[in-house]
Amino acid sequence: MIRNRRLNNLIGKMVKNSLDKNGQVDEKKALKFVKVLKSFKSGLALASLIEFKKRLKKELEKHILYIESVTEFPKELTKEAVKLVFKNYAVTSVENKINPSLLGGIRLKIADTVLDDSLLKKLEQLEKKLYE
Repeated sequence: MIRNRRLNNLIGKMVKNSLDKNGQVDEKKALKFVKVLKSFKSGLALASLIEFKKRLKKELEKHILYIESVTEFPKELTKEAVKLVFKNYAVTSVENKINPSLLGGIRLKIADTVLDDSLLKKLEQLEKKLYE
């Protein structure tokens, strides 16, 4: 992270303004901001570009819905999951992941929110209650 507060604020505003209303990157705006950051002195330019890329990636990940399940997740249920999450988040893409360690059920993740309805989670909660 860059220590200069004004530069940090500037990069934050650049990231915010690089995205359109749907959470997708507006390439023209992002490239314009990259050119501005490249115009800084070499060390500061490199650090600023790295920070810009890191924050932009983090912002984009806030709009990806990750679905984990033991087997291939059906497309019909994927649509239902997107509808469920879309009430609070702008979902731009969905990534399915097969995770046998869940034992059953699903785990949804978007931004910093995790909805875990897996058998593994339920067993962990049961184990916790048994040892209380």
